[in-house]
Amino acid sequence: MVLHLAIQAARAGDLVTLRVLASCGHLSPSIADAQGAGLVHHAARCGRLECLQFLVSEMGLAADLRALNRASPAHDAAATGHIQELQWLVEQGGCKTNGGAVPAHYAAANGDLTCLKLLIQVNLNKFMNCIKKFVFCD
Repeated sequence: MVLHLAIQAARAGDLVTLRVLASCGHLSPSIADAQGAGLVHHAARCGRLECLQFLVSEMGLAADLRALNRASPAHDAAATGHIQELQWLVEQGGCKTNGGAVPAHYAAANGDLTCLKLLIQVNLNKFMNCIKKFVFCD
């Protein structure tokens, strides 16, 4: 029952319930659904920024935890078009790629240009920072 309640609270943006569960010791990184999606996944895919921030910043849950299908919360935010949640996850380092589809694939598949532009800019900035380390000869 606690598992269901925590996931429902994350999905609904019910920060009060999440805080109560945390204060009672009933909120942990191991809480996940049958597909391995944890609380951070559910908050990201439902556009619940405050819950996402609480779970990652205050509770210490991983911003880049993978579900059984290897999707991260950033994948879920990109797939559902939640740009604020996606941007926040990217800023927290939750957009690492370990092979397979990247969040940009999910945004593109759903035709979400706003999320796609954000992800392209983030990756372009990383690429440019790497290039600045090299010295080019004429």
